[in-house]
Amino acid sequence: MDDDGTGNDVLGMADALTAAGHRVVLYAGEHRLSRPVYALTARLANDPLDLLIYHHSCGCGFISEVFETARYPKAVKYHNITPLEFFPEGSSAYRSCAIGMTQTAGLLADADAVWADSEFNLGELGSLKPGIISEVIPPFHRVEELLSHPPDLTVASVTDLSVPTAVVVGRVVPNKDALTAVAAVADYNRRHGQLRLVVAGDATHPYAAEVRAAAARLGLGDRFVLAGKLTRPRLATLYRMADVFLAPSRHEGFCVPLVEAMAFGVPAVCRPGTALSETGAGVARFCGGGPAEWSDAIREVLSDPATHAAAGRRKYASHYHADAIRATFLAAVGRLLPDAGGSDVTP
Repeated sequence: MDDDGTGNDVLGMADALTAAGHRVVLYAGEHRLSRPVYALTARLANDPLDLLIYHHSCGCGFISEVFETARYPKAVKYHNITPLEFFPEGSSAYRSCAIGMTQTAGLLADADAVWADSEFNLGELGSLKPGIISEVIPPFHRVEELLSHPPDLTVASVTDLSVPTAVVVGRVVPNKDALTAVAAVADYNRRHGQLRLVVAGDATHPYAAEVRAAAARLGLGDRFVLAGKLTRPRLATLYRMADVFLAPSRHEGFCVPLVEAMAFGVPAVCRPGTALSETGAGVARFCGGGPAEWSDAIREVLSDPATHAAAGRRKYASHYHADAIRATFLAAVGRLLPDAGGSDVTP
């Protein structure tokens, strides 16, 4: 869908391929993409394509059949599959991720290339078959568009500048662990001064109620805002007024919000491990301890925000700007289709 990590990567690939002279066809099952999309069915194996790029982050009932029978080159873009421990057993998300995990080995056995969002994701795949091309290609995103939005000053919960603000951006679900951010900010307010926490992202999961209850129990009061999913202008405003970005996630395959924070010059404190250690390397202050350690790390970052902001902007420009990702992606496509100007590709 539009404006989620996988959807933005699909659309970014499509735009890059089209600009390079390729004919691009999009296939999807359930989707909310703002582009013409063909139904994703097993008949895809018989379509006259020059390259299929399959974005793998959950299960798809017949994609293994397509990979087994199609004779054109095939690439898997591996976005990581969230571990089952973060879902109620038997839930739709649990079942979808479980199916995706069982399909991964077969897809890679029939693929010509695997592209991963991060070295962490690539490492999760283990030993690969001889001859398969494996590369890290960061996901396309909409950060430049986000940077272009002027401030939206109509949202009081986002624009209150009376105290420094910490932000968490992303779906409010267990693996993102906003509870750690709540406890950290509560400890900061007890020992270091005043800090407000804004959690922005889809808050329809039952975990959001746990986060809200924890903020009340720890006495954050009006120093806590569960903002829900924000429009793009409001999200840009949030980054512009933020003093520190928190990424306490227990599982990340890349973390686009961290890249957004870099681009806006927001210093970051992150949990080490998974892909956060890679995406935030050289930029973020990493903290794996409890609330006191997190609040001390926040205080440290806030004591020299300019240095941290400059480091983030530099890494964004060199590693994660759209131009850098586009160049890496098109070079990878060229290794699969070295003589295929104007070829038919589906991402």
